[in-house]
Amino acid sequence: MTKAMPPLAEMPDWPRMLSVAQAAAYVGLSVNTFKARIGNPFPAPIRFGRRRLFDRLAIDRAVDALSQPAPQSPGEKIRQHRGRNHAGGQVETR
Repeated sequence: MTKAMPPLAEMPDWPRMLSVAQAAAYVGLSVNTFKARIGNPFPAPIRFGRRRLFDRLAIDRAVDALSQPAPQSPGEKIRQHRGRNHAGGQVETR
């Protein structure tokens, strides 16, 4: 018989390998929402025998990637550049 996991609120730190319920709680999502997002953006689980566990550091990297600003399209870069260099139709000189 295996020992039950302590409630997450009682854990001083999150374990490195997380069950799906722990992984969902770690990122603040429901289990169903987390499962639906496995593969994009969250990593696939690692198999340990019959258990499927999620690497907390891989989850951190996925969340970090979501936090990064989206790259600008070439058109957005041009519009931004024009907005900085044109004031009332006049080209600024520096």
